[in-house]
Amino acid sequence: MNSEIQKNLNTDNWFNFQDFYKFISEKNFNTFVEIGVWKGHSICYLGKLLKDKDVKIYAVDLWDETYKYEDNVRLKKQKKILYDIFKQNVRNNNLTKKIKDIKSLSWEAPNEFDDSSVDFVFIDADHEYESVMKDINAWLPKIKKNGIISGHDYFNPCGVKRAVDEIFGNKVKFNGPCWYVEL
Repeated sequence: MNSEIQKNLNTDNWFNFQDFYKFISEKNFNTFVEIGVWKGHSICYLGKLLKDKDVKIYAVDLWDETYKYEDNVRLKKQKKILYDIFKQNVRNNNLTKKIKDIKSLSWEAPNEFDDSSVDFVFIDADHEYESVMKDINAWLPKIKKNGIISGHDYFNPCGVKRAVDEIFGNKVKFNGPCWYVEL
């Protein structure tokens, strides 16, 4: 393994919603999508929770093709190996057969799915208002009845709260730092 990949496997890990993923893993869901997986810490955690279940887990991200992090020198250096770091984390957790990656813009990836075919979507990609609106509107038709759409960073100063509130109003529930809506 490349020493740069090894050095960065566990850095910049913002995964702080283990309890939410435990809650989600207990649902009788079959198809899970995480949008904005970064290095794969959270989706690997979910994959381990679901390891013994016959489910499909999809990771959607641009990884090294992202247009973000140009103004952060440390993150910009990692960008070129970000996809490799993600893949190594998936391998390290023995989840290569469980997690399928889709390298795509978050609001274009839903084209890979039929309407009403996904049980759970977790949005944690670009946090700008316009992007969150695009993500929610693109993924909503893909979610099954009784499924869940959710995401991270509602309480952080960004566009997530505004977009979520405009679309869902008082239907929004919370579990730790995550918002979710049961459909």
